[in-house]
Amino acid sequence: MKKCLTTLLVSFILVLVFACTSVSAKTVLNNLCENEDITVTWSGTWQVPGTEGQDNPGTHVVDGDYSNKWGSHDIYQTGEEWVQITFSKPETINSFVVYQEASGHYTNIKQFTWQILDENDEWVVVYTSPEFDEFWIDFEDDFEEPVTCMAIRFHCTAEQAAPGIHTEPGKCAIELSEIELYQVIEIEETPTPEPTDTPEPQKTPDKTETSQAPEDDNVSNIAPIIIGVVAGVIVIAIVIILIVKVKKNKA
Repeated sequence: MKKCLTTLLVSFILVLVFACTSVSAKTVLNNLCENEDITVTWSGTWQVPGTEGQDNPGTHVVDGDYSNKWGSHDIYQTGEEWVQITFSKPETINSFVVYQEASGHYTNIKQFTWQILDENDEWVVVYTSPEFDEFWIDFEDDFEEPVTCMAIRFHCTAEQAAPGIHTEPGKCAIELSEIELYQVIEIEETPTPEPTDTPEPQKTPDKTETSQAPEDDNVSNIAPIIIGVVAGVIVIAIVIILIVKVKKNKA
């Protein structure tokens, strides 16, 4: 009997909280590549190792312009190519979108990985893409578990790439137009109170005047409280019925 009463009391409290609470939450996606304090480094540009090359630099993958690209050094010559995004503080990443250069003239990525820099300054693979049978323009996916890191890089090896339609045999560049790294954020929002008009000076009502009915807004404001009270009355009624039944059974 005590267990039943406890359950009913908890239910009553939850109903009141639900009825009187007006705070809600919404989920938004934050593209970390739009942060102004990120740093982009890359393995090389065509025929130029490292970040010295000015033609199609790695910074193009985070500039929001889908008409330009990062074009890597020859991946068959280096064995691997990558573009790295470093944050100013550890960030949590939930999902990503990668855009391959639309024409596919010099690349055809068959597979790629995401790697993060761990606490020992070692690169660890946290995601491996499926193997693509055909040329793709954009690909998006979620990380199986959210990834928290200071630096992350898109990585591709020579075995994971194929020559594009204009590339000479035995040569290939990785070409990406944009990368988006998304963080899920929960934002609590409260309803914005409606502006109230400045009250006008009220005159003393004549004895013949009748009082005005409350505004509809006042009714809507107390609706949650009414719901809670009704729910409470129902719960109390159920408790009384149970107590009466118990007393009858004992008698």
